[in-house]
Amino acid sequence: MTTLVAVAKDDFDRWRDSQTTAVRTWLERIRFKNDVGTIAWLPVAADGPTRALVITSSDALTAVADLPYRLPEGDYQLESEFAGADLERAVLGWGLGAYRFNRYKKSERNPARLFAQQGIEPAIRQLDAIALVRDLINTPASDMLPSDLAAAAEALAAEFGGECNVTVGEALLERGTCAGATSSIQRSC
Repeated sequence: MTTLVAVAKDDFDRWRDSQTTAVRTWLERIRFKNDVGTIAWLPVAADGPTRALVITSSDALTAVADLPYRLPEGDYQLESEFAGADLERAVLGWGLGAYRFNRYKKSERNPARLFAQQGIEPAIRQLDAIALVRDLINTPASDMLPSDLAAAAEALAAEFGGECNVTVGEALLERGTCAGATSSIQRSC
């Protein structure tokens, strides 16, 4: 597993000064510039993990969001100053960047996988919900009929122990319509 060292641009000088002479010398030799998005593979100490340095913005949501497809495929563990809500936002950003709609065409490669500390469950739940919505939105209307949308809603309700009532056809006409409803599926008013 590769350690991904995420350092905010404004914190780079402090971070660099805290590193070993070997790391500081390496960064000088490769003429590393601390521009947001810049990645550098760091020297590996004997029996140490592979490490990659990435310069990020200070916004946790966008800090690592473009990395799942910029980094080589593999497993990464985030080492950063993000904690609590900021760590959740960074994980959310990574997951949003890793999303691909591949119902009709498989992605040419898998995204890099991020392993983060515990306590990121809210971000994982948000990612699952966002991926479902993105998949529904990205599915062309010819493949996302009202019955398909109803099936997705019923599956979601079943997964979480909820209840889903679908009104279709003549029953919809007998029941009336909600203001602005234009499909054959009606929500409760």
